[in-house]
Amino acid sequence: MSSPATRPTPARRQFLLRGLGLLAGLPLLSTCGYPPAPDASAPVTLGRKGGTHLQIWWSGGSKNPAVDQAVAAYATAHPTWSADVSYTNGWDKLLVAVAAGTPPDVVIDAATTLIKGAARQTFAQLDAYLARDRVDPAQYYQAARIAMRYQQATYGMPEHLVLASLYQNDLVLNELGLDPTHAPTSWEDLALLNEQSLKMVTKGRTRAGFVPTWGWPADSAGWLQANGVPLLNAEGTKVAFATPAGVEALDWVARQLQVVGGVDWISAYRKPYVAGPGEALAVDQLAMGLMDVGEIPSTILAITPNFTLHQWPVPGGPSAVGQTFGYFDATLLLLPAAARQQEAAWDYIKFHSGPAGQAFVQPGSAGAAIACIPAVANNLGADEALKWRGRTNELVALAHTPAFLQSPASAAVQAAMQQAAEPLWSGAQDAPTTMAVMQRAAQAVLDTSTL
Repeated sequence: MSSPATRPTPARRQFLLRGLGLLAGLPLLSTCGYPPAPDASAPVTLGRKGGTHLQIWWSGGSKNPAVDQAVAAYATAHPTWSADVSYTNGWDKLLVAVAAGTPPDVVIDAATTLIKGAARQTFAQLDAYLARDRVDPAQYYQAARIAMRYQQATYGMPEHLVLASLYQNDLVLNELGLDPTHAPTSWEDLALLNEQSLKMVTKGRTRAGFVPTWGWPADSAGWLQANGVPLLNAEGTKVAFATPAGVEALDWVARQLQVVGGVDWISAYRKPYVAGPGEALAVDQLAMGLMDVGEIPSTILAITPNFTLHQWPVPGGPSAVGQTFGYFDATLLLLPAAARQQEAAWDYIKFHSGPAGQAFVQPGSAGAAIACIPAVANNLGADEALKWRGRTNELVALAHTPAFLQSPASAAVQAAMQQAAEPLWSGAQDAPTTMAVMQRAAQAVLDTSTL
């Protein structure tokens, strides 16, 4: 679990891989996995002006082919409709526009933005629209249904999903004497990767089995959840993770970091892999890693096109035996409460989040983004290069663990938790002490955060 600011984005991975000369001829991916057009500094007008004209804000920072294509398709079906689509917008810019009385009609942004906006009533509740127009949320993946709601109300409609899973190098597992067809069913299976990797060392060690703090969402919050630990109370106002199972999870991560070689060894080991764990996996120097789906097309297969890959959910820890965890993030279509053309905006949102609009998500992202409707996501055609997507879609259907906190202060709380964990990861502090520090730091953020 990590905030958008710290999560390794597809754009960052592609930039680094291009610097290594590994992606010549491949499209650069934007922050949500979409290949951007060259210039995103100015809005693009789509459709024919003369009737309804909307302002649609996409916050990704680069042009998004899937969004542009969906808008263009809607415009084709509505000849007197048009929209300006702009790409360099964020939360602060939205607040300025709302304060000035000039909000956009549609905002396309992350689940954490939905939470912040819902908490301060920046976005409109959509339940009445859903009921009136008989839009059934059951058509979406469970992850999308979770992301579109905050405090028992619907504030957004799904645009696309991102999934994090365990990705495995089958060749390395064979070399370690392990069965690559055997899904990890416990944290002991993950620890076994490190034990076997150490046994196989004959001279200078360059390979790791599994590094629990490398990838996404490979942080303290993610591992707490994978041990069945709730992060916050139902209202999102109080820390709930300070439990024996929480201490158990932190202690396991710390022990595995020491088994791997300690934080100094891990830092030196990671340094050559500027594109992240997907690069190490692709060159046979990592047995398994927890990372987001964008790593598959943009890093792993870009480096090793014939890579043999297994995808697994994260197994539950000692206090969550028999459970599995799939982490997700989401991008939503949001309706500003002060938008002046709410009916027209809702009609577009309904289209973009419906089957016709969702059909543009995966083709426009080279497979890195996931359409939110299973029937659309599973329409992969005969493209052999996307065969891996079938398994990804099986895992996203099971995903129920948000890679964010259900709080407007999500990013700040996660940062405080990470800072508190650092002494434990380095071996300078024990798990109970770390948990006490982490609890105080996270609660202080919740108590002092402002909307």
